[in-house]
Amino acid sequence: MNGKLLLYVILLLTLFTLSCEKETLNTLADQGSGENAEYSGAVKIAGAREYNVENFADHNGNDHDGNDVLPCIILPELPDWPNAYFVTQQVNIRNDRMTFVLSYTGGCRTHGFQLVCTPLQESQPLQVLAQVFHADSGDPCDRWVTEVREFDLTPLKDLYFKLYDTACGEIVINLVDAAPQETPATYRFCRKDSADRQ
Repeated sequence: MNGKLLLYVILLLTLFTLSCEKETLNTLADQGSGENAEYSGAVKIAGAREYNVENFADHNGNDHDGNDVLPCIILPELPDWPNAYFVTQQVNIRNDRMTFVLSYTGGCRTHGFQLVCTPLQESQPLQVLAQVFHADSGDPCDRWVTEVREFDLTPLKDLYFKLYDTACGEIVINLVDAAPQETPATYRFCRKDSADRQ
């Protein structure tokens, strides 16, 4: 009897394993082949180079398409990248750009910053978690540096309009590791054709 039960359990597990296919939304999937890509800590943005915490310092500044505004990166969840110390002094959203006034110690090497967001979380209004990552490139200096960094929020807007057929939208951006007095930032936007008519 025990042999038949064991055989039955093995048969059920085999059928269950063979019948289940992993059907998850993978934002890192290769859109051309339809195959899922494994997340290695590096992010490939269409039309851009691969980003990870080790090399995004090299992509800040004029190295990115001739200007110093990087797009926010949307990942399934916030990565567990190392993050050098910095202080967010101020956050502002205007048009499709999120501007940060950031302070950190350094001054001898180029520092990189990258804004990473999660996909839209269903709520009213929609929300995302976001975090700014700082790569200090091993800067040994200890001068207190304050600078302005801007990030393009268009990838969030594009994702919103792929999912929702509305003229305008609103996303609350909840910053992880923000100072307690920081309130979430609200990103309001409209489709280009809707903005032209107004």
